[in-house]
Amino acid sequence: MKTKGETMKEVTPTLPGHFLGAHLMDEEEINEVLEVMRSKSIFRYYGPQLLGKTDQFEAELARFLEAEHVLAVSSGTAALKTALQALGIGPGDEVIVPAYGFIATANAVVACHAVPVFADIDESMNIDPGDVRTKITANTKAIICVHVQGVAAELESLLDLANGHGIPLIEDAAQAFGGTYKGRKLGTLGAAGCFSFQTNKIVSLGEGGAVAMRSSDMYQRAAIYHDQGCVRHDGFPTWNNDACFFGENYRMSELSAAIGRVQLRKSRILLKQLRELKAQLRHNLGAMGLHLRRMPDTEGDCGVAECFYVQDEQIRNEIIARLKSDNVLATPSYNSAVYENRMFYNRRVAHSSGSPFAHSQITYEPGMCPAAERLARLSVWIPVIPLYDMDKIETISEAVQHIMASY
Repeated sequence: MKTKGETMKEVTPTLPGHFLGAHLMDEEEINEVLEVMRSKSIFRYYGPQLLGKTDQFEAELARFLEAEHVLAVSSGTAALKTALQALGIGPGDEVIVPAYGFIATANAVVACHAVPVFADIDESMNIDPGDVRTKITANTKAIICVHVQGVAAELESLLDLANGHGIPLIEDAAQAFGGTYKGRKLGTLGAAGCFSFQTNKIVSLGEGGAVAMRSSDMYQRAAIYHDQGCVRHDGFPTWNNDACFFGENYRMSELSAAIGRVQLRKSRILLKQLRELKAQLRHNLGAMGLHLRRMPDTEGDCGVAECFYVQDEQIRNEIIARLKSDNVLATPSYNSAVYENRMFYNRRVAHSSGSPFAHSQITYEPGMCPAAERLARLSVWIPVIPLYDMDKIETISEAVQHIMASY
């Protein structure tokens, strides 16, 4: 009971973070890390008692993905840049990227001194193959599709388009590890698939990534690039080889790989759980008549989030605020098109002398990808996390139904 002069404090509900594999961490990961620490060999290629955790992680990833070659790297962005460099993308080249998603995809292109060309999206929130077709020029050297929040892009159309023009397709599967398209694992259909193992991903190492590739030649170039441009013999580097070229350090450590091996084992159960929870949430929201995100392959969905569209941005923001006040995790995800970031309008890079935009005719301006701008501002995202059960899904659904009755 309040005493005289006291005021009632508003209690803000504590919402869980949209963490996936991180929620499953326990003694298994700890023991794997301790084993590496006791070996005193935390670097990938040599040490007093090297355990080869990174080699093992790569082999296990390749089996899981059914991929010919997998290279473990230090982040999802490192995976993208390594794939681009392995394909020979460089100054003056244009790379088509989706106008919606995390900035890392376009950042990786700029970091290669190439020019990102933004293509619009459709109601799957993924890149629109029809708009990609209009953006292809003689300077187009790659296309990157992003499987946003665990839902596959229209890969069949994109592959037809890319193969017809002789342009490699890179799959950014950072948010879609373990997802499939027509029975095949995402990240294995294009020339390269790039994965992130950051802390809010299905496989969570805090930071980390991987590149899956079909071509042996591309794999060799990627391995050289991510390791300071060297070729290794018995764990030690040499640059006295015609295959060598300038590279960077994107190596994964034995500590990260140790965590990754456990997280990969857990990912199968996690994916099954997320898919079941999201399927029920999607069914419930669909039964309310809400305008749901389109899914090109329902069976291959990772289940990490559901998305529905409303009529205007102000209403969207109100709905998200009200859901949060009801202790329902909801977000606007990415609130604008990628190129609406001022860096693209101002073309700001670290050194103007190395700017990929110096001789480019590409301009970035409002309205260039209208669907991306519109859908970014009208979408309500409800993440699904391992802490939920079916009762929580019903509670979320009831909260949405109650709130949407006002609109």
